[in-house]
Amino acid sequence: MEPQVELRSVPDGKFSACGDSVGWLVERGYGYAPEHGNSGCRTLEVYEALYLLERGDAIALGPDGSRLESLDLMRLGARRDDGFLTKYIVYRDLRNRGYVVREGYGIGNDLRVYRRGEYGREDARYLVMALEEGGRMPASRLTRNYLRALNLGKDLILAVVESRGDVVYYSIAQFNVRGMP
Repeated sequence: MEPQVELRSVPDGKFSACGDSVGWLVERGYGYAPEHGNSGCRTLEVYEALYLLERGDAIALGPDGSRLESLDLMRLGARRDDGFLTKYIVYRDLRNRGYVVREGYGIGNDLRVYRRGEYGREDARYLVMALEEGGRMPASRLTRNYLRALNLGKDLILAVVESRGDVVYYSIAQFNVRGMP
């Protein structure tokens, strides 16, 4: 039986787990070691905490120690990021498919995704951008993110969340017409 992780809300809007559950989180690719502070802890993004809470693997506690529900975490995430729900749906879908998913590199890509079985041994292979069906994205942003992914040696994936909540994945590649007959 997997441990039920206790996640505590921290001032920066993320969650922290300390103690025996840290090893379990590290093995499965959740969170990151805090830059300053207790090395026996792990800091998690709101979408990671929400996923663990929905799976029954964690309980979430507010700053005052009160128990938080899924809806509370959704509200917290949405206050910090307008695209939170879309990002969370993509994150959950990828995790449910067996991928380890981490925060993106801060270059406009929402998530890094590791091939199955490669987390901890290889770098992430994919950068994923989450987009709501019907949402708009300037071609310049897509091009910029594609070129950054290419420079990092990653494949860029566009994850589109449909109105029913299903996720469709599109691999972004360059098409060169110069060599065509």
